[in-house]
Amino acid sequence: HRHHKSQDGSDLYIQISVYKTQVRDQQVMFAVSSDITQRIKAEEEKNQLQEQLNQIQKLESIGQLAGGIAHDFNNQLAGIMGYAEMLNPKLDDETLIHYANKIRQGVQNGAKLTQQLLSFARKGQYSLEIMDLHDILNETEDILSRTIDKRIEIIQARNVPSPTIRGDRHQIQNAILNIALNARDAIQGSGTITLESNLIDLDKKYKDHPVDLQAGKYIALTIKDDGMGMDAAVQKHIFEPFFTTKEFGKGTGMGLPAAYGTVRHHGGDLFVDSAPQRGSVFHILLPYTEEEYKKQPKGLEPIVMAVKDSRILIVDDDESIRDLLSKLLKNIGYRVYQAEDGKKGLTTYLDNREEIDLIILDMIMPNQGGEELYYSLQKINPKVKIILSSGYSNKDNSISNIVDQGTPFIQKPYSLGKLSKVVAEILGKE
Repeated sequence: HRHHKSQDGSDLYIQISVYKTQVRDQQVMFAVSSDITQRIKAEEEKNQLQEQLNQIQKLESIGQLAGGIAHDFNNQLAGIMGYAEMLNPKLDDETLIHYANKIRQGVQNGAKLTQQLLSFARKGQYSLEIMDLHDILNETEDILSRTIDKRIEIIQARNVPSPTIRGDRHQIQNAILNIALNARDAIQGSGTITLESNLIDLDKKYKDHPVDLQAGKYIALTIKDDGMGMDAAVQKHIFEPFFTTKEFGKGTGMGLPAAYGTVRHHGGDLFVDSAPQRGSVFHILLPYTEEEYKKQPKGLEPIVMAVKDSRILIVDDDESIRDLLSKLLKNIGYRVYQAEDGKKGLTTYLDNREEIDLIILDMIMPNQGGEELYYSLQKINPKVKIILSSGYSNKDNSISNIVDQGTPFIQKPYSLGKLSKVVAEILGKE
């Protein structure tokens, strides 16, 4: 094999095969020269795509582990948050009230971490709304401008008149901000960060990336910096949870993994082009929608008192959750039954089906899971009222199949106001 450069500077691979044969009484040697450039390039491309596919599969496996940890942690946070909320209004001592508020604040901070893990695992809580991507870029630039070195210039290149997408605004904003903050940290001294949006029409793949995307229009957002860049070894790990090249105390290693999970969950893709001392370009692809964008007002949810004289069955394998929900619901006027697993839940319902008006059903339980119990209850009483609950979100496969049929869902940890509102809405419906 010989590696050469052709006249236009491209790679040229030549294979020279030497043969020896007998011609009459003499031995003859001759050489055959073959152009194998296309074969070599095809093998290189195949190996590159296989490496990318292996990396994606590795991220999927890590995501399953991260999602399981986040689910179990959310169960614990739900109990802590609930008891702190119930404790707060019963206190008169300002110091104790301050302690209770600190507990709630700690739970909220913990919930943010689990949300990042669930985002990476693509099992995060997502609300669907129409949003303008340029609004999010403006907010990102505003946050960056307050924390960035004055020698770093932020440039926006808007090439889409109305870049509307559908998804969770908070999660999308966090994903873009996390990437932009990494771009900021990669620049030493002066430099530029460019946020550019374009509208593209895709078939199945983008730049030979192996992730399958639905055919259609996408908003392609690139976040480019002229910082230190990354070598190939670092690029293989940047989307793995807790991997970071930053000094201790300056990064958790969850920003990019959470961004990756968020973008993939929204039906898009995220990847990077980078090299040492040449900066980095992060490519974000998100499905474009032509639906009209309207800003949605948001308000607080107060605790809603009981609807009529209603009775509720709580089915959850976590004793602290059952105890918490039981106390809360009794305090606002409901009567409560409890069951520690799906099997006991079914028995309790059969024994008291004329009394029970609503079931709050945890999805992950021993003996009989929430999904299996749900369908068993549906066979017994197709009109039974059920609220699903889980440390995963309503996008988890076993949950989404049921939620898509119209069954309400609430993710742990939740505020008492939110729970009481959902309960009241369900019981208020004839």
